[in-house]
Amino acid sequence: MIKEQYVITNDTYAIIPAKHIDYQSIVIEANGTKRINQTPLEIIRYSCTQYWADYEGRRNAVIAHLKYKQKTPIPVSVQHKLCFFPTHAPTHMDNCWINPAQVNHWGRVEKNERTSEKQTEIVFNNWHRLELGISMHTLQQQMERAFVVMLESGMIQYK
Repeated sequence: MIKEQYVITNDTYAIIPAKHIDYQSIVIEANGTKRINQTPLEIIRYSCTQYWADYEGRRNAVIAHLKYKQKTPIPVSVQHKLCFFPTHAPTHMDNCWINPAQVNHWGRVEKNERTSEKQTEIVFNNWHRLELGISMHTLQQQMERAFVVMLESGMIQYK
């Protein structure tokens, strides 16, 4: 079943572009996947609004406080502790949005014919695997940035 709109929850692990004629995104959740007729960026924007915030306002706040001007992690809902980071520029056709709180671990993908463009694999807390066309360095940097956003916004406490 294809949903017209989707609101991010704590069960949302990742939002990936579908490149499909019938739907625009695939959402990876704790118990499976959903097909959504919104782009990944539209899902992020819509979810911010559903949590009484504005995507541009959230983005501008992160830039003002932390100077993350490119591939800015977005605190979708501080109250619900929902933060997502982009793997590419938000409007890039291959951009995925990842929930860092649901990432178990990641590693390098061995190059072969099938994975010529994929470089890094994320393993989520439900053991779902997602191969991405970004370097390990980029993923590490985005994970770190997202955790700084979560820490500075009060989503998590440093002990």
